[in-house]
Amino acid sequence: DGFMVPVSNTFRLTSIPPGAYNLYLYASPAGAPTDFYAAVNSASPILKTAACNTGLASFVLDDNYVVYENLVLSEGDVLTISASGALAGLQLLRI
Repeated sequence: DGFMVPVSNTFRLTSIPPGAYNLYLYASPAGAPTDFYAAVNSASPILKTAACNTGLASFVLDDNYVVYENLVLSEGDVLTISASGALAGLQLLRI
């Protein structure tokens, strides 16, 4: 088993080049539901929940991962991510 971040952590991503991004957040596929929050700067965080059902052999949207689409970042912006549950990984993809 790989390393997973325990309950209730917040991460701030800085020095991201300006542009539009999709943010993928991955939860443990065999555990309690994980609530994710994402916000750019001081905007209200947006909640998305991964249900985390057991027995999944592949990636299933809203079950073991969630996606925040079209996050627009400007120079100096901070992307804040919070997880209440098991954050197993993330991807930030420029679109």
